Amino acid sequence: MAGSNLLWCINADTGTPQWSFAHPESLMANQFEGGPTSTPLVAGGRVFFASRMGLVHCLEARSGAVVWTKLLMETTGLKPRNWGLNSSPLIADGKLLLNWGTAGVALDPADGRLVWLTGKDEWSYTSLVPGDWNQQKVLFVAAADQLAAVNLSDVMIRRSEPFHVGLKGSDPVRVGDGMFFGANETGGACIRFDGEKPTVVWKKSNLGTFTGGAVLVNGYLYGILSNKNDKGEVSCVEPESGNVRWSQSGCGWGSLLAAGDRLLVVSVRGELSVLKASPAKAEILARAQILGGKCWTMPALSDGRLYARNGKGDLVCLDLSKPNN
Repeated sequence: MAGSNLLWCINADTGTPQWSFAHPESLMANQFEGGPTSTPLVAGGRVFFASRMGLVHCLEARSGAVVWTKLLMETTGLKPRNWGLNSSPLIADGKLLLNWGTAGVALDPADGRLVWLTGKDEWSYTSLVPGDWNQQKVLFVAAADQLAAVNLSDVMIRRSEPFHVGLKGSDPVRVGDGMFFGANETGGACIRFDGEKPTVVWKKSNLGTFTGGAVLVNGYLYGILSNKNDKGEVSCVEPESGNVRWSQSGCGWGSLLAAGDRLLVVSVRGELSVLKASPAKAEILARAQILGGKCWTMPALSDGRLYARNGKGDLVCLDLSKPNN
């Protein structure tokens, strides 16, 4: 439907649509094809999702009936940044959380009422990551110029030393007592959380991320990393030092996820590669072209099936549960 965002509920076995929900929202001039860059959240029999303009919806999961709708611009007095809202909803501590404002905003999931706003500074294009620090429940937030930890009990923000995040679309990753996060413009950094103040352990200009985040498998980071260009490479990185063990070119700014000791990589051109998650070398176990067009959307793996989508909205489901596949 032209000029609208669409949320689909699809039968996972057959691909048959069960229901859909549309709301008007035009693409801004600087946006690529496709609609929201936020992933819906299903929790408690409801679906929560957010548009680029900061319109947050809550629907009944079975029927698609609207429970409530809130526009963050009206609720908080803040306008979306250049590329809109990219944060995926998260429920923690009984609140619906999004990366909007200095270090996040909290809504009541029952009715969308504003619970708290951390501030009105610029924010990045990432989602919030829950975790623990000093025996406290916190949210790790890649803010506009630093990594922050928000204490969920008192909403106090503890910040690292400045590290410009810039055009940042991938989420922080927990590595031991620290966090790794990357930015397309400035590279990657490891922030340690083992005291009262977060500290930067290392920064590397060649470890930037863009469309997909990194994963931690058996003590090593794997991600599609590079410096500021469109030639992202699947790389294995030592989180303690930031040293690269190996890199595999040809992926572009695609996305990556881990399944056991395997890496599932969907390139920007829609080619699926299965790699062994090993620091020894880049070993490709299988490869297939599964989609065309531009593929920036993160794939999803559920019950042995891989779901992947391109910018035009083409969706494919692959059965990876059988050895021959």
